[in-house]
Parts: sequence; structure tokens; C-alpha cells
Amino acid sequence: MITKYFSILMITILLFSHITFAQKIIVSTFGNNFSGVTIYKYDIETKEKKAVYTTDQNHVFIDHKIKLSPDGFYIAAILHDIEFYKDINQAFYQKDDLLILKLDGTICAKMSEVQLFDWSKDTHKIVYVTGLRYEGKPFTKADRLWILDLKTGRKRDLGKCNEIDIHWAQFDGMIYTTDLTKVYQYNPEKGYRKITPYKAIYFSPYGEYSYQPNYEGTGFKLFETISNRDITPNNIKKENVNFYRWIGKDELVAGDVTLEKYIIDVQTGRTKNIFTGNMIGYNDKTSEIYVHKDKKVFKELPDSKIEKIKIDKR
Repeated sequence: MITKYFSILMITILLFSHITFAQKIIVSTFGNNFSGVTIYKYDIETKEKKAVYTTDQNHVFIDHKIKLSPDGFYIAAILHDIEFYKDINQAFYQKDDLLILKLDGTICAKMSEVQLFDWSKDTHKIVYVTGLRYEGKPFTKADRLWILDLKTGRKRDLGKCNEIDIHWAQFDGMIYTTDLTKVYQYNPEKGYRKITPYKAIYFSPYGEYSYQPNYEGTGFKLFETISNRDITPNNIKKENVNFYRWIGKDELVAGDVTLEKYIIDVQTGRTKNIFTGNMIGYNDKTSEIYVHKDKKVFKELPDSKIEKIKIDKR
């Protein structure tokens, strides 16, 4: 499949939700196919922006495939190898690599043919799926599920994996995957896989609720874990939702990645606050959301203003 080359429009969306080092570091990309794409780190307090890693013209990063580690010392990012055709203004994705970087740009590890991955809560490990491709070449089924131990450098094969999404949950330390019809649980220590009764894989921090994106279009769903009861608020059930972030125990930010966001109290189903813009982080110590309303985002930082929205707690 030929994919339109998104970088012509510039990659300028801040990576959501990744604030660490006392809740103050943001990681994002900026660039295009002519100059290469650079991953930056930005300090909210000092307004200092530094380049971490820059691609050449044949490779590109995408913001939603970059994840800062929970402790804030590593960046995991999918590096797409592309071949661009100027005459038709389109590009082929050739292959994908998962890079593990330190914040100074040092490459700690590199794994080939990866498009799905997630961090363990303690940052010592990363889980990833090899063989799956749903952007670029024709869709192929996933191949194997692996865990990389950053401390030892060892890779462990957890077996065959045919699922299309993955999440390493905080509340129980288990790895969850989905094939759109079922949710599976992998035990990272014992290696076994089992089918679960759950409806979604993106659990809240304590596992009481779960979020399910619509993998085929707009909309989303929220579930109460213990009962599998659908608790999606009716007023936003069919909105364009391609962004989510759990904040605190039982609140969810959901909406369009650059446009309108809803803050959902999942216990009551009510939307407490609504804001527009890029959510670039959340400080759980102060209950403040960091928002940037300029779509140019990193091109203007650090001169452009980052707003703080205080979340009212019950």
C-alpha cells in the first residue's frame, strides 16, 4: 500500500502526556522529509530545548510512536525507513526499527520490524511485537512478542502474537493485547498467555476502568473492569477521539489530538471540563494539565506560551 507522506505538512504535534523529572520534561519531534526529523526534549521550567536525535532524509519519526520511559531517562521511538517519490508526492514505508535512546541521543538498543511496543512501569523492560505492519506495506499478521531487559540487554521470546495492539498495565504488571474480538493477558515473568473477559486493554492506574479506542474510525468506549459495563458518556460517544490520557485514579482526558478535549469523571460519567489544544503533559502533584494551543507547537517553542489548566478534584 502506498501511504501519503505526512511530513510534507511538517511533523509538529507534541507527544502527549510525557512529563517527568519533577513533571517538567516534554519530548516531541519537528521536521520534514527534506531536512530530516529531530526528536527534541523541552524543559517547561527553564524553557530549554535540545535536540536528542535527528534522522536523515530517508527516515522519519511520528509523534504517536514515541514514548518517554516512566522514569524519564529513555526514549523509545519507531524509526520508519521511507522511499519518497516526488513526482506523485507519495512515499513507501520500507521497514521499521524500534530505537531505545538515552536523552543525550545515545542508541541503547535497536530492534527491526517493530510497530507496537510499551514500557514496563519500572522502565527496566520494554515489550514489543515483531512482524506486524499496518502502515506502509500490505497488512501482515503479527509475528512474535518479545521483552527486552535494558539492564542486561537480554531479549526474551514470549511466543507467537497475532494481536494488533498492546499495553503493559500499571496495576498488575501484566501485558495485555487485543485482536479486536478478545483481550489476552501475557504474564511477563512466567510467559503464559490466557484469554481474559475484559473488553479493552488501556486500564486506569488501579485497573478499575479501561479505555478502548475505535480502531476503525471515530468514537471510543469506556468500561468498568469488574463488570464489563459500558460507561461511555453518551454526549461524546461518537466524537472524533484519537487521544487519551488517564489522569489520577479515575479521570480520563479524551478527544482529538490537536483540537477539543474532554475531561471525563468515569465514576459519574460527567465531563467536568473542556479545553482545546495539544495536551502536552500532566502534573499529578499539582493536578495541572499543560496545554499548547498553537498547532505549530515546537516550531515556536520556547517563545510560545504553554498554558496550565487546574483540574478540580472531588
